[in-house]
Order: sequence, then C-alpha cells, then structure tokens
Amino acid sequence: MKRGLCLIMVLVLALSLCTGCASKEANAASTADANALENEKQLLLDHWTQYLTAKEDIYSRMHWVLDYVDACLADNQWESLLKARAACNAAAAYLQDYCLPEFTLTQEQCNSLIGDGIEADLVQAEYLNLPTALGQELGTLASLDALLNHDVFLQASWESLSTWSEACRSGLEDLAQYYSLSTNYLLLQLEKAELWNNFLEQYPTLSLMTGEWEESPDALLEQGNAILNQYEERLTQMSACVGTSEYTLQLVQEALDTKDLTYLIQALHTIEDVSCYIPMPNWMLDSYVCTYRITNPGNNDQETIQAGQEIFSAPSGYYVSASATQDEVAQYAQTLASYGFSPSAGWKEENGAYQVVLLEENVSLIVEWTEDETVLYMSDPIACLIPELYLIAMTAKS
Repeated sequence: MKRGLCLIMVLVLALSLCTGCASKEANAASTADANALENEKQLLLDHWTQYLTAKEDIYSRMHWVLDYVDACLADNQWESLLKARAACNAAAAYLQDYCLPEFTLTQEQCNSLIGDGIEADLVQAEYLNLPTALGQELGTLASLDALLNHDVFLQASWESLSTWSEACRSGLEDLAQYYSLSTNYLLLQLEKAELWNNFLEQYPTLSLMTGEWEESPDALLEQGNAILNQYEERLTQMSACVGTSEYTLQLVQEALDTKDLTYLIQALHTIEDVSCYIPMPNWMLDSYVCTYRITNPGNNDQETIQAGQEIFSAPSGYYVSASATQDEVAQYAQTLASYGFSPSAGWKEENGAYQVVLLEENVSLIVEWTEDETVLYMSDPIACLIPELYLIAMTAKS
C-alpha cells in the first residue's frame, strides 16, 4: 500500500514537471511570435516611411516646377519663360535617374501582419505602383515641356496652360492628402498614433493638405475614396488642355497645307522682352536632350541647373544634343541666312567637326556636327528658338 502510494506521488510529480516544461515552451513560443510580429510591424512602418520620403522628394520637385510656370504665367516675360523651361528640364532629368525604394517584406511576413489586422497589402500595392506613378510624372513633365517650347507661341495654348498648371498642382495636392489619410489609417492599425506629428514635420509637401487626426477607419476610407474621385476630375481637366494643343496643331497643319497664314497670324501669342527669335532647326522638332546652365555669382562659373535649387537669374547657357546629318546642319546655316543672320559655316579639321557659328549683338550660337552627335549651344543672352512656321507668321504679322 505504501509502495503504491509512493508510486502515485512520483507519477504526479513527474506529470507536474512535464506540464511545467510544456507551459514554459508554450510561453517561449508565444513570446517569440509576439517579438516577430513587433519586428514585422516596425519593418512595415519603415517601408511606409521610405515610400513617403520618395513621394515627398518627387512631389516637392513637381511643385517647384509649377512655381516657375505660374511666375511665367503671371508676367509673360521671356526671362520667366526661360526659368520655367529650365525648371521643367531639370526636374525631368532628376526623375529619369530616380532610384525608387523596394518592397522587401516576404509574403509570409505580410500574411502574419494581415492576420493581426494590419493591411500590409496596402503598402505593398503602393510600392508596386511606384514605377507607374513615376512614369506618369515624367509624362506630365514631357507634356509641359511641349507646352513651354512649342505651344506657348499660340494664344489658345497659353490660356490653357494656366488651367493645366492649376489642375496639375491640385492633383498633386489631392494625392498628398490621400497619402496623409493612408498614413493615419496605417498608424491606427499599428497603434502608433504618437507618430502622427512626425508625419507633419518630416513631409512638408505631403502634409500641405493634411487634416486633423482621425480615429475612425471608416471615415478615413470614405475620405480617401472621395479624394481619388476628385483626382480623376483633375486628370480630365488636364486632358482637356491636351485637346487645345491638338486644336492648335491642326491650325498649324492647315497653314502648312494651304499656305494661308491668316488664322495662324491671328492665333499668335507674343512673349514680352524676347531678345531675339531664331528659327528652330527641323532636327529639334522630334527628339533631343538639353540642359540649362546658370552663372554662379560667387565664381562666375557656369553650372547645370539642379532640380529644386533657386533659379535666381535667367539661364546663361543652353546645351542641346540631337541627331542630325552634316547636310542638315549645313542647311540650317542657309536657313539662318534667309532670315537676315550672318552665320559662318565650315569644316574644322582640328576638331574633326562641321560647325555653324552665329555671333551677333543678341545671339551667341554654335552648332557642331560630328559622327557621334550634333550639338547646339547658346550663351547669354539666350535667344528664343521658335518653330519656323511661327516665325514666318510672326514676321508677316509685324
């Protein structure tokens, strides 16, 4: 009997020890899972921060361009138009080489977060859309470049530029507001409301249209959908401006086909204080790469204008790289002569290049052709390159 009682006590003690070990293992596993989840939450938050940093960077550059466009619209001065062109060009160059952040959370980590009620797929979707969104911004700048360099010479396009600029800026503000709502929504799920003020401080461009902190996820979703619908309306407004450009293109084509400049002359827009108009080479009507330079007042060196910097004076250098044949460059010299200019043209053995040089009171222009590329360079004062048909109409109008 005593032996049986002792055996039972041993079994009970062994069972309690096993239960204690199992409990410790369960607690350890639970702690490990909780720690893993916290790490995943922090990783998701880090990804969202990197995403917002990229958006802040891109959107601040876009607003910077629009500031110069609006200044140009306000005074209609050649110097302001040059600055707007330079800003558009610098921003496009900056975005073309932009290094986008990458989403590195595994699907397993995302599933773990989603299982805890945190919409990691929302962040993942935004990351997947980053290349497309960047392409849209580059497309916007390409449209603006065409408006500022070609369509700006026609009154209808000049008037639509104001509508285009306003719609573009409002669209950027709509998306910024959407990202602030998304940040609020995500911080609610992560239980990180104390980080809300960091958003306002770290992302001044994105927080321009930010409202008060919202506790209701449903209210945030409703506001977000309304903002996206409003953004679609901005895109429609910008598309209408493209329609104006198509109309002006038709006007130009009719003038070419009929040789009648009557309507084109009436449609011209005059820019104030242009130092000199020069016919644009035909090989610049399709594709080319250009950069603007500005004189540093400290050392008088010419520096390439960078996206986001203050353009404190008119650009003092304009550099174009294009594709053209030697015959086309030689023909351009004849075109300049037909408008009363006195260019010199010829082969430069020491450079292995064919050059066209125009140095007059208001013009400093050099075109150089080599087998590798064709380069056009203008220095201060930069004259206004204008499509030849507009120049013909402008001459006829005067």
